[in-house]
Amino acid sequence: MDKVILICKSQIFLELLRKLLSECGFLVTGEVSTEHGTLQLLDESAHHSLRFIIVEGSFCWQNNAFLKLLRQKAPKSMIVLLANAEDVHRLSQESLFSFDGIISARSTAEILVQSLRLLQLGERVVSKDLIMSLLEWTPVIAPDGETSTPGDPAPPTREARKEHVPSRREAEILSYLVRGLSNKVIARRLGITEATVKVHLKGLLRKIRASNRTQAAVCAEQWG
Repeated sequence: MDKVILICKSQIFLELLRKLLSECGFLVTGEVSTEHGTLQLLDESAHHSLRFIIVEGSFCWQNNAFLKLLRQKAPKSMIVLLANAEDVHRLSQESLFSFDGIISARSTAEILVQSLRLLQLGERVVSKDLIMSLLEWTPVIAPDGETSTPGDPAPPTREARKEHVPSRREAEILSYLVRGLSNKVIARRLGITEATVKVHLKGLLRKIRASNRTQAAVCAEQWG
């Protein structure tokens, strides 16, 4: 059984997650609601063989160093962010891309379990609704490393959007991939050449860290 620890501020949510994962064949070896408790737990030798660390989003943007500490103390574990749109907006792009999986807090229990199963197989999981949320707003990385919040007046630069999140055209192509359309059909639907579709597809795969079109489509379909 794969070992899991849960990091969440709500005790009720912790108990529900533990019950759900235990019923689905995962071994929850720890539940913590504070940063100090998490780091203390990871220092124990019994947790060196952890497969998953599932962490609530606010832990990672309220303390920029927390994610790095998790990586240092459990380098072989997969870190899964359980987040809402506000969480991903507050995280730096570097932090977002360092997670093995980013699962929407709006997901059903079935989707959460399916997400972990795909991670077990070596796939990367990113919820489609969170990807689409990033299309609406991208955090601005200041020179000192701080990120803006959704209420900040400074808009994201075009360069930052292009570099870190899928473009609207790439998002359109993702929606067609989910429906199983070929590059040729997608090109005809969008009124562009097949070569242009391939260029957009390459950029999309890089941005969502998918290794191929099938993985991108599976992720979008399962976590939308």
